[in-house]
Amino acid sequence: MSTLGLIAVGGDSIALWKAGKEVPTTRFSPHARAVTSLRWTANDRALASGSHDGLVVLSEASGAHFDTLRPTFSAANAEKALPAVLCVTWSPASRYLAVGAADAIVRIFDLQKRVQA
Repeated sequence: MSTLGLIAVGGDSIALWKAGKEVPTTRFSPHARAVTSLRWTANDRALASGSHDGLVVLSEASGAHFDTLRPTFSAANAEKALPAVLCVTWSPASRYLAVGAADAIVRIFDLQKRVQA
């Protein structure tokens, strides 16, 4: 749960609930396939979501999408489908995002520079 009192739940879409409420305050579908992981930044300003579509989407607490991270691969694997994103986690200052994928590789994104480190 975020310090804003929001609870995020994945599946085919992402639903945000205010703690203690029975219905979601927001529901959105930023991915083409099932959502596998969700993580708020330390200051609760952004939600990272990973999916079986191989992408990481950054959204605001309102559900507004503001960036999509696409992992890069070696030239030999460039033609293959993106591996499913299984987990995401932020660095304490929210500058870096670690992304664990089904290909057993952890990728680090530098969000200040908007590049995969």
